[in-house]
Amino acid sequence: MGVNDDIKTLNILTFSSADQIEESGIFPSPPKLLAKLSEISIDDLKDSLSQFIDSLEKVIEPLSENQQQFDVDTLTFNIAISGSGKISLIGEMAAGMNSGVSVTLKRKRG
Repeated sequence: MGVNDDIKTLNILTFSSADQIEESGIFPSPPKLLAKLSEISIDDLKDSLSQFIDSLEKVIEPLSENQQQFDVDTLTFNIAISGSGKISLIGEMAAGMNSGVSVTLKRKRG
C-alpha cells in the first residue's frame, strides 16, 4: 500500500526547560533545554492529527459563510507534537522561534 507498511512507530525529539536556573556572576545563565527522544505510534499520531484538523475545520467553516467579499484560500497553523503524540496549536511565538511543524489548509475548489 504505502512506501513501507512495516513502519509502526515514529521517533520524536521533544525539548523542555530545566527547572533550575543557575546564577553565576551578575547575569543568570541561559535556561537549559532538556532533549528527550520518544517513540510514538504512527496510528496514534494519525488519529491526533485527524482530530486536530477536524477541530480546526469547525472554527474555519463559519469564516467562509460570514465573508461576502473575500474567500479565505489558505491558512497556516504552527503546531507542537508532544512525546505522547498529542497535537497542540501554538498561540504566540517570540521573535526567532519556530515550531518545526506547520499545517497549511487550502480551500478545495468545487
